[in-house]
Amino acid sequence: MKKIYPVVENKYRFLGGWTDIPSNLHDLVVGRGYEITPSGKEYIIRGASKLILIDQQTKDKYFEPYIDYFAEPTIIEESEGARIATSSTITQEVKDNSLEIAYSNTDNDQLCLF
Repeated sequence: MKKIYPVVENKYRFLGGWTDIPSNLHDLVVGRGYEITPSGKEYIIRGASKLILIDQQTKDKYFEPYIDYFAEPTIIEESEGARIATSSTITQEVKDNSLEIAYSNTDNDQLCLF
């Protein structure tokens, strides 16, 4: 069995680097996912404190597609794996600003989230 996690469309994980990061990417957090949308020959990064313009080469070097490891994976049997193309992108809706309610069960000292 093989688990395939969904790739969130138009969202990319910032990989960072050592000393060769362009100065306009210094506001980004390594490992965090950012929404990147095409704008002509350049790309716009949203989600930082400001809008950042980058080119295709910078996008390919410092970003990778955002894989949602918290989503339910698709489980594929080994025989089916050859038939399914791994390059396809799965579109998933991401809820932002969702309300989560927590309460404490004092009998078992557990915290429950909804």
